[in-house]
Amino acid sequence: MIQHISQPDRRPSGASDPSRNAAPARDAAPAGGDPSRDDPSRDSPPAGEAADEGTPGGEGLAVRVRRLKFRSWHRGTREMDLILGRFADARLDGCTAAELDQYEALLAENDPDIYNWITGREPPPGRADTPILRALGRSIGYPGAAEGGA
Repeated sequence: MIQHISQPDRRPSGASDPSRNAAPARDAAPAGGDPSRDDPSRDSPPAGEAADEGTPGGEGLAVRVRRLKFRSWHRGTREMDLILGRFADARLDGCTAAELDQYEALLAENDPDIYNWITGREPPPGRADTPILRALGRSIGYPGAAEGGA
């Protein structure tokens, strides 16, 4: 037979007082003050990731490159994941902000269109005919493919 042994109340005295369990206010500084609260460097990007004024939200180039690489590997079709993901891993780290703009605009296009442009099946429209698109075509073995046809 199992006996139930009552255990003593282990709460510290006054624990039932709701004011003791209340979380401190968000704006309240801890005792002694918080010297980093007024530190302007808290809002700056991490070391090595300077803010890029030409990007949405002023994100750093390194952050933008990581985001574009992720988008390149997660397109929706496995073929384009492999083509764009490998290209992004190999080339985006050395790109300028203007080249990243071109690449980001390319990622907004449909996968079948990009594939047809880089393989030379169709000429790219003017908005997509960029040095980045031509470099992408060369990266998969189609030299000159993205320059207006086969």
